[in-house]
Amino acid sequence: AFHDAIHRIFGHEVAALHGELVAAGIVLQMIFSKEQESEIQRVREFLSAIGLPLTLQDLGVSPTKANLGRIAEELTKLINKPDAVESAGDLESILQRLL
Repeated sequence: AFHDAIHRIFGHEVAALHGELVAAGIVLQMIFSKEQESEIQRVREFLSAIGLPLTLQDLGVSPTKANLGRIAEELTKLINKPDAVESAGDLESILQRLL
């Protein structure tokens, strides 16, 4: 969903490769699923060690509040589980972890 949200909003403005967006999306999914912080950190360290971008800025997305809101709104539409996300604000706080 993260890959799709980024491309729907920013199109070709973001030059990140599919796999790079997926890597960041994995970290987001782990945060969203409330995985243990030590496990999230282990995955982040691995992804970083192999050179994958892990922040919005690394992906070519300006980390502004407006962009966080736009991404959160789009993710809310893309996630087909209405009860899984209370609001775009919930997703926006999760996206803060990619700053």
